[in-house]
Amino acid sequence: MSTQRIERVRELIKEEVSRIIQFDLRDPRIGMVTVTDATVSVDLRHARIYFTVLGDEVARGACLEALNHARKFIRCALAENVRLKYIPDITFEFDNTIERAMRIEQLLAEVLPPTLPAAEDESGAENLADSEESAGE
Repeated sequence: MSTQRIERVRELIKEEVSRIIQFDLRDPRIGMVTVTDATVSVDLRHARIYFTVLGDEVARGACLEALNHARKFIRCALAENVRLKYIPDITFEFDNTIERAMRIEQLLAEVLPPTLPAAEDESGAENLADSEESAGE
């Protein structure tokens, strides 16, 4: 199967699941959920939906539990909105990419020396511009 078709189906499923979660689910355990990504198997029978949620570890666990509880409902709603030969079986997974990026930023800030203040950068840029002008003459 072409990778272009898989990408189109992946994006369609991501958008539709996001819309279903936002507008159709009424579970109070599902708070501010953002669907960040989706992956689809080559045969289009399995989809993994990655999400983030506003809150702490307890809120994440409750949200994951609520989403897994609503999987059948989401799959049926997806079948109503999307025309595919097979509606994929959906699994949800918390996306910790943002937390990992923040941790990397923190580690880099500890290791790397602090950058120059903005005032020194501007004066350095002025000196560089002056030296370029004198070199051109």
